[in-house]
Amino acid sequence: IVFESSPDHHFNAKKLAVALVGSLVAVAVEFML
Repeated sequence: IVFESSPDHHFNAKKLAVALVGSLVAVAVEFML
């Protein structure tokens, strides 16, 4: 169970990182405009 939950947690962390980067890019675009 631990082995199965580890990749799932890694996927969620990666998804969260992508969301954070996306929001940072959106903020950067707002400042450029």
